[in-house]
Amino acid sequence: MSTFGVNAMAMNLFQDWQKAQEEGPESKKRPQLQQWCKPPPGWIKINIDASCRVDYDFIGAGCVVWDDNGCFVRARTCRIGGRMQAKEGEARSLREALIWIRQWRSLKCIFEMDVKAVVDAIHGGSGNSIFHTIVDDCVKILKHFEEVLIVFTRRSANKVAHSLAQATYFMPDPMEWLDIAPDFICNVIKDES
Repeated sequence: MSTFGVNAMAMNLFQDWQKAQEEGPESKKRPQLQQWCKPPPGWIKINIDASCRVDYDFIGAGCVVWDDNGCFVRARTCRIGGRMQAKEGEARSLREALIWIRQWRSLKCIFEMDVKAVVDAIHGGSGNSIFHTIVDDCVKILKHFEEVLIVFTRRSANKVAHSLAQATYFMPDPMEWLDIAPDFICNVIKDES
């Protein structure tokens, strides 16, 4: 297993342990959706998602950044040209997020996404498909980060990034927000609390 794989597994186990400590033993009796949790002190968390619709010639990508207090830092939407399978679209979305974040931060970043196949491929998958070519590009970009984790989360903990990816179908241009979240993101955050 690669260094990325070991680090991601450790972070996932740590977050599971933290949740278990907060919830107590009675929470085991009722099924729960995975909830988003803030990153450790000194880290940022970047949630990523893609939206692939067969009737469009692009995929929508959404990315939202949170600080270690769980506060909104910035967000971005963009369209990525071409028709592709969902797994390829998610990998392209990760690649776009890596490039965007690398422009202003390369230390203590957790990239969180809800497609396990992409996370697994980043941590050691290999192949010669278009998907693996995109993953290889992501791995090359990751080498420019000092401390970085790529982790899997359930869709229920990735709602804001999902909403951003969906929003690209209603926005003609890429959008970026700094410091203040747009209303539709605030509404998603409110619904989660």
